[in-house]
Amino acid sequence: MLVLASRRILDEAIKQGLWPKRICWETNGLVNPLVMREMARLSLVSGGIVKIDWKAWNPSFYEALTGVNGERATKRLMKNTDLVAKMARERPDPPLLVISILLVQGM
Repeated sequence: MLVLASRRILDEAIKQGLWPKRICWETNGLVNPLVMREMARLSLVSGGIVKIDWKAWNPSFYEALTGVNGERATKRLMKNTDLVAKMARERPDPPLLVISILLVQGM
């Protein structure tokens, strides 16, 4: 739904001469890769960014923090990060991909 709304906002901004209207996303990275590709495409053409928030650096820690299957989550995170990183080669500035990693004190 948000992708459709963002696409419409971008189309209307172009029609009305309200360019640039930057489309930016902040995601946990677990979205379907087809949706992630469209999110990245919208950000790429609009000058926006895709921020992927990694919760942990390994599957067991990811699962301990989130309760989500850590193996599946990290595989999806890696796939989506790679997908957006490849698209980012088309526009080095401003960067298309931003990654944050949660740091938990003492862990």
